[in-house]
Amino acid sequence: MIECPVNHPALPALFDPMIPDHPALWAVLKGRHTGRAMVDNVEHPTHCVLRTDAALTYSSRQISQTFLHEAIPHFQKVGPIWLIWRPTLSPHNFAPQADEIVERLEFCDHVARKLGFRQEQAYQVLEYRHLI
Repeated sequence: MIECPVNHPALPALFDPMIPDHPALWAVLKGRHTGRAMVDNVEHPTHCVLRTDAALTYSSRQISQTFLHEAIPHFQKVGPIWLIWRPTLSPHNFAPQADEIVERLEFCDHVARKLGFRQEQAYQVLEYRHLI
């Protein structure tokens, strides 16, 4: 697991463009908001966990359970984590143990509906406390 610049050109393709709360993710990837990213390989990343400075945390589409479970404690040293999580779209349907799970609904806009996404999508925010 290696820290990677959030403006790395390979990072956007690793994430689902319709992940819930995606504006914060894309703001970091486009340099309009600050955050930190951990990847498996800086030259050719395939796994990534990105935490915004506002604590919203995203995992790449093809994240491995091992990588995610290593990244969470790393970011907990920085501050709390609010992992945006859709269990139905996880490749292995695994949910890391969280201190708290908050069920959420996101309502998509008309463009998302045209692309075949439901108007609303259920997701969870897995909350992890700051490790001091």
